Amino acid sequence: MTGDQTVPTPATRGFRMPGEFAPQDGCWMIWPERPDN
Repeated sequence: MTGDQTVPTPATRGFRMPGEFAPQDGCWMIWPERPDN
Protein backbone atom coordinates (compact mmCIF):
# COMPACT_ATOMS: atom_id res chain seq x y z
CA MET A 1 0.00 0.00 0.00
CA THR A 2 1.33 3.41 -0.85
CA GLY A 3 1.01 6.53 1.25
CA ASP A 4 -1.50 8.24 -1.06
CA GLN A 5 -4.24 5.62 -0.55
CA THR A 6 -6.77 6.19 2.20
CA VAL A 7 -8.33 3.45 4.26
CA PRO A 8 -11.98 4.07 5.11
CA THR A 9 -12.74 4.16 8.80
CA PRO A 10 -15.94 2.88 10.42
CA ALA A 11 -17.00 6.50 10.98
CA THR A 12 -16.64 7.36 7.28
CA ARG A 13 -18.71 4.26 6.49
CA GLY A 14 -21.57 5.51 8.66
CA PHE A 15 -21.00 3.43 11.80
CA ARG A 16 -21.17 5.08 15.21
CA MET A 17 -21.13 4.13 18.87
CA PRO A 18 -24.10 5.77 20.61
CA GLY A 19 -24.12 6.32 24.34
CA GLU A 20 -25.80 3.69 26.51
CA PHE A 21 -28.45 6.28 27.41
CA ALA A 22 -29.42 6.85 23.74
CA PRO A 23 -32.81 5.57 22.57
CA GLN A 24 -32.64 2.25 20.73
CA ASP A 25 -34.96 -0.03 18.77
CA GLY A 26 -33.45 -3.26 20.07
CA CYS A 27 -30.37 -5.07 21.24
CA TRP A 28 -28.60 -8.17 19.90
CA MET A 29 -27.01 -10.39 22.53
CA ILE A 30 -24.83 -13.37 21.65
CA TRP A 31 -22.70 -15.76 23.65
CA PRO A 32 -19.68 -17.77 22.55
CA GLU A 33 -20.43 -21.38 21.74
CA ARG A 34 -18.49 -24.20 23.35
CA PRO A 35 -18.12 -27.16 20.98
CA ASP A 36 -17.54 -29.58 23.91
CA ASN A 37 -21.08 -29.10 25.32
